[in-house]
Amino acid sequence: MGRLFEEPFKKMAVELCYVKESVFSAAKELDIDADLLSKWRRGPQFSGGTLVPKNNKLSPWGRELRELKRD
Repeated sequence: MGRLFEEPFKKMAVELCYVKESVFSAAKELDIDADLLSKWRRGPQFSGGTLVPKNNKLSPWGRELRELKRD
């Protein structure tokens, strides 16, 4: 059976990947699978309550288009 992680650890791990600007780097530092960390990062509880993570580089129109494509 795999390791179980509590919500505070998951939140910290997701924040770390934004700080490091790399899921792979954060996963390596935490000794967890990068795919698992990517899954957490996409989860609504870690992306501001939305199904699509926020991307501040996108224009408001680009964000709206991204949201609509996800639906």
